[in-house]
Amino acid sequence: MERQSIFVLVLALLFAACQGDNKNTGASRETEAQPSKTEEQTAPLASPPWTAEFNEQKQELELRQHYPDREDIPVEDIVSSLNKKYPQIPLQMLGMHGDTLAVTITDATALSREMGSAGAEAYLAEATFSLTEARGVKAVAFKFEEGDHAMPGVYTRESFQDFN
Repeated sequence: MERQSIFVLVLALLFAACQGDNKNTGASRETEAQPSKTEEQTAPLASPPWTAEFNEQKQELELRQHYPDREDIPVEDIVSSLNKKYPQIPLQMLGMHGDTLAVTITDATALSREMGSAGAEAYLAEATFSLTEARGVKAVAFKFEEGDHAMPGVYTRESFQDFN
C-alpha cells in the first residue's frame, strides 16, 4: 500500500511538472506569434521589391519600391517573387560573375512576343531593380531568346533612366 502511495505521488508530481511545461510552451508560442523585426525581414516576399506601374496623369511608367527598410533580401526570394507575379516568364538564376547576376528565362515567348514593347520594358526594369536590391548585385545579365519586344543583355538601373 505504501508503494502504491509513493507511485501515485511520483505520477502526480510528473503530471504537474508536465502541465507547468505546457503553460510555458503556450506563453512562448504567444510570444512567437508576434514576428520580430528580424523575422519580418526574413519572411517570404509578397511581391517583388520593385514594381513598374503606369502613371495615368503623367502617361509614363514609374518604379515603386515596396521594401525600403529590408536589407539583405536573398536573390532566391526575389526570383521566387518575380516568378509568382509573372508565372508566364519563368526566371532562373544561373550564378554570380563579379557584381553581375546571370539569369535565364527558359521560355521568353510572353516577354518577347506577347507583352508589347512597354510591357517587356516594364518587366525588365522591375526585374533589374528588384534583383539589384540583393547585396553585391549591380547588374543583371538576362539570357533568353530574342524577340520582337525584348532583347537579352546586361541591364543596370541606369538602363531604365526614362522611368521615374
